[in-house]
Amino acid sequence: QYLSWALELDSSDRNVRAYKRYCEAHIDRINGEARKQSRRLNDALLKFREAAALKHGWPDPHLGLARVYIYDLNDLDRGSAELQQAEKDGYPLGNREKAQMADGFRNRGDHICGELRRLRTLPGEMEHLLKARQDYEEALALYQSIFPYGDSGPNIQLIQARIERVEERLAELGDRR
Repeated sequence: QYLSWALELDSSDRNVRAYKRYCEAHIDRINGEARKQSRRLNDALLKFREAAALKHGWPDPHLGLARVYIYDLNDLDRGSAELQQAEKDGYPLGNREKAQMADGFRNRGDHICGELRRLRTLPGEMEHLLKARQDYEEALALYQSIFPYGDSGPNIQLIQARIERVEERLAELGDRR
């Protein structure tokens, strides 16, 4: 509300417009996540991008974009690019961002393995398993680098178990060839 009032005083203030869009983006993100509404998440993406365009060099909208990409849209590559942009804009990436990336790698590995479980003996299964293992290893390294931050401890154990399952399946496939 205060930002709306500030814009009534000076509608040309790009910083205030950026802050307002940024706040609106987070509200859309939170509501979109809570209600699993892709429309709200898309609105959040647009508003984060608008905030970033209005206030160049401001890392905060890129952090918001990264969260939506990594957790809601399962797009690790775009999420990573947004974190890199935030870092270029002066934001020192810390444990939270490393945890987000680790979660993104874990989720991508889980997605690959989930698809393979449904489609056993899929052509290229071994290549997909190798990609999943690579994602899990990236996640493991990131979780280990931030231990004991957040849920890194349980996630380390979870990832180690998933790597073992991938290794077992790779061994099964290797025995058949």
